[in-house]
Amino acid sequence: MNRVIGLSVALSLFSVVAIADDFSGTATSGNLSVWRINHDTGQVSLCSFEGKLNAPECYPWSETIQRGKYKVIAGDDVLSTWRIDGATGMVSMCEYGDISEPPICTPWSDK
Repeated sequence: MNRVIGLSVALSLFSVVAIADDFSGTATSGNLSVWRINHDTGQVSLCSFEGKLNAPECYPWSETIQRGKYKVIAGDDVLSTWRIDGATGMVSMCEYGDISEPPICTPWSDK
């Protein structure tokens, strides 16, 4: 009985750890905004900074795609960024047309 309970607890803890997402980001030119990425889902979002007395404002996330190993690549354009699938090397460009709407991302490149 104790083994069953122990196994259930261990599986429950593994489930919580397995669904935790991993994030990072990269600054845009001028350093007043940053693109953030969810490394597990490939979603990207832009955050901007309007002064030391204000919290950064973050805009909507792009669509969720299948779980993977994604990274964001810094560029010069504030409203667009590249993302790369670290497992396959494929890339996609994401761009805001309107910062109140999620960014639109291109289809993934061929290998």
